[in-house]
Amino acid sequence: MIKTDLTSKALRGKVKIRSIKRRDTSRLQFSPAHKSQLEVVLLALATARAESGTEYDIVALTNICQQYLACN
Repeated sequence: MIKTDLTSKALRGKVKIRSIKRRDTSRLQFSPAHKSQLEVVLLALATARAESGTEYDIVALTNICQQYLACN
């Protein structure tokens, strides 16, 4: 099982997390994706944006993650 600590070895190198000076926010950067993976991710984000009524990808991504965690 992957630790939920964002600095754990299991997550390092897979997602880059960089703090942003303004507000209490961070920037996520993922490793390169294959074209087929990118299509799936963009479709999932578009679907989640439409279902939640948001225009923001980060809100859609948060909803996708919460739903995934609720199912496990």
